[in-house]
Amino acid sequence: MKREQSAKAPTETTAAEPGERHGRRRTGRWATSAAVLAALVTLVVVATQRAPAGGSPLLKQDAAQQNSTSATADDTQASSKSLRRFSLADVDGRQVMRPSGRRPGVLVFTASNCSPCIVQAPSLLAEMRKFGSRAEILTVSIDPGDSSSALRDAFKPAIGNARNYPLAVDQSGQLAPAFGVTATGTEIVYDRAGREVWRGVSSPVSEIGAALRKAGAA
Repeated sequence: MKREQSAKAPTETTAAEPGERHGRRRTGRWATSAAVLAALVTLVVVATQRAPAGGSPLLKQDAAQQNSTSATADDTQASSKSLRRFSLADVDGRQVMRPSGRRPGVLVFTASNCSPCIVQAPSLLAEMRKFGSRAEILTVSIDPGDSSSALRDAFKPAIGNARNYPLAVDQSGQLAPAFGVTATGTEIVYDRAGREVWRGVSSPVSEIGAALRKAGAA
């Protein structure tokens, strides 16, 4: 009997050792998890203490960028009376630059299906002839579906082959937004320096003439 007990003793001791090792491993894992959690809490506390009062720096930066954008937009609006110079080929293939910088002029934003523009054209041509070389004009189609031939066919019966009444098509679609034009029939009168002095929509020709004289074409 004594020999059997002494033989079993090592078996019981051997069975207990894996359990102890498992317990130690679990305890080690808990300790590691607790240490990681404590480190995360510390980082959050430090970051909170370093953050400046009044909100996140990123939000402040966004607000600063919005203010900067608003200032830029205001500056652009304030300086919008200086018209952007552009160059287009007219329906006869001649290159036309406006404003030319040599004389005051008028831009007429139109389309081949703008009936009021076509009706106005003969009277506007007669008004422009009064100024001779002291004023310039360009009638530009802002219809993306227009072609040079369509614009020519629409206006030629009204103005004939008048070389001092050039017609052109803005196929890029950039001029209307650049000049703040939202409707066909818009007229913009500018002075010799290319500064906008007057704007109207399907206006009486007498008003356009008066604006040209005010711009220095008299």
